[in-house]
Amino acid sequence: MLEERVLLGNGLQLFVSFVSQENWKLSLARDEKVLFEYSSATNTAFQSVEKLRYDFENDLRKGR
Repeated sequence: MLEERVLLGNGLQLFVSFVSQENWKLSLARDEKVLFEYSSATNTAFQSVEKLRYDFENDLRKGR
């Protein structure tokens, strides 16, 4: 299991939780309010950590 919270500044936090390929979450929040999230609960396909990070960053830039 992996859990990490990174403070990015201006109240932004990046949160990663990885229990298994069926139970994971990657989210960006500001002052505890989730702005953007990928997770196993949202049926986002998990292929690899690298692909997940790449897709997350690209979608975040595009404002999806």
